[in-house]
Amino acid sequence: MGEIQVRDNQPLLLDAGADEAAALVEELEQLQAEHRALEVRLQELAQIRYPTPEEEAEEHRLKKVKLHKKEEMSRLGQRVQIHS
Repeated sequence: MGEIQVRDNQPLLLDAGADEAAALVEELEQLQAEHRALEVRLQELAQIRYPTPEEEAEEHRLKKVKLHKKEEMSRLGQRVQIHS
């Protein structure tokens, strides 16, 4: 696997195959987008003064999914050594 550097909060893969670099960046970007979308929905749910049981269940489920996405992003970061 090639060396990775970060510039402007974006991973840059050096000496890696173009396909490998594109796949890692795409995977990371997808996880980040999903994580942000979950955060937006959780913020919406948090604004509900008297949530229904369904909304409370959705919030609980989304918190778990969001944590899972964060863990996936962390694992991805551990797979690659980031050098700044």
